Amino acid sequence: MPYYITHSTYYKCKDPIYVAFASQKGGAGKSTLTTLVASYLHYVLGKRVLALDCDPRQHSMIEYREKDKLLIRENSVVKRRFARFMENFRGDAYEIIKCSPATALDHAEKAIQEGEPPEYVFFDITGTVNDRELVNLLAAMDYLFVPITPETGDLKSSIGFATT
Repeated sequence: MPYYITHSTYYKCKDPIYVAFASQKGGAGKSTLTTLVASYLHYVLGKRVLALDCDPRQHSMIEYREKDKLLIRENSVVKRRFARFMENFRGDAYEIIKCSPATALDHAEKAIQEGEPPEYVFFDITGTVNDRELVNLLAAMDYLFVPITPETGDLKSSIGFATT
C-alpha cells in the first residue's frame, strides 16, 4: 500500500475507487448522475474527488462547470451564496480533467501520483461502446452503474449493455 506525504505527515492511502455511470442510451442521465454523486461526496461528505470528462463529443461535465462559473459571474445573488458556501466548505472545487476514453486511465494515474490523491475517481463516458478503448476503460471500474429509463426500448438496451 503506497504512502503519501501531505502537510509534512505520512498517511496510508488505499487505491482510489473508480466509478462510472454508463449505458448505450444517450440522455439517460450519465453526466448528470456523475456530477451529482461526485459533488455530493466532495461538498457534503468532504471526500477527495477527481472527475474525468471522457466524452469527446460533448464534454458535459466541463460544460456544466463553465455554465456554473458564468452564472456566478453574472448573478450577484448566486455569487454571494456561492461565496458563502465555499467559505463554509473551506475547500476547493474538485478537478475535472478533459480527456478521451483512450487517455482517461493515464490522466487518472498522473493525477493520483500528484499531490493529495483522490478517494474517488469518476469517469463521465460517451453513450456508445463501439470501441476497444471505451471497453478497456469500463473494465477498469470498481463500480459501474447503468441508469435506465422505463421505456421498453431503453430498458432492453440498458439491460443488454449491463449484461455484456
